[in-house]
Amino acid sequence: MSTPSGIPKGPVDGPVELAFTSLDQFVREYLSQVIHRRLNRSVQLWCPEWWRHSEAVARLSVMWRAFEYLRQVDPALGMSTWWLQHADPHLRALMHPQYGPFVACDPRDGHGDMQPGGLPAVPAPDILMAHPAFALQDEDLEAVVPQPLSAQRPERSTTDTDSTAGKAKTMDKDHGREHGG
Repeated sequence: MSTPSGIPKGPVDGPVELAFTSLDQFVREYLSQVIHRRLNRSVQLWCPEWWRHSEAVARLSVMWRAFEYLRQVDPALGMSTWWLQHADPHLRALMHPQYGPFVACDPRDGHGDMQPGGLPAVPAPDILMAHPAFALQDEDLEAVVPQPLSAQRPERSTTDTDSTAGKAKTMDKDHGREHGG
């Protein structure tokens, strides 16, 4: 769905035709063909068996999903957004020679045997689960589901001049709050 200017308004209606039907296909037929880097233990790392690294699978999966989404909803700028906001930061993290998930691998020799373990984590006390920072309730999900921009911005109305400060104030129609300007 597009506006008269050709800018997409939202997700594509109807069935989406994927450019790559699996993560493996995306990595083998796109990333490995498009991304050419100098690989060595001190500059950047890559593991040919990337699928053996849970962090790599997680990051590459979101890169693939973002790629498929952005190429559909924003044909004009979607791929630029994908490179700058998704591919570049994820690839930097994945390929970092000291901190990335491929730290025990060699770009030519492959997957190393001495892989680092996961982050240590102790379960949080049950009492913390009642705090909103630790759990989402069904009603909390409404707050994280994307809404149209018009629904996210409070409608503003009357503008009055504050005689003491000389600043314009705007009343928020929905909540009756003043906003200084």
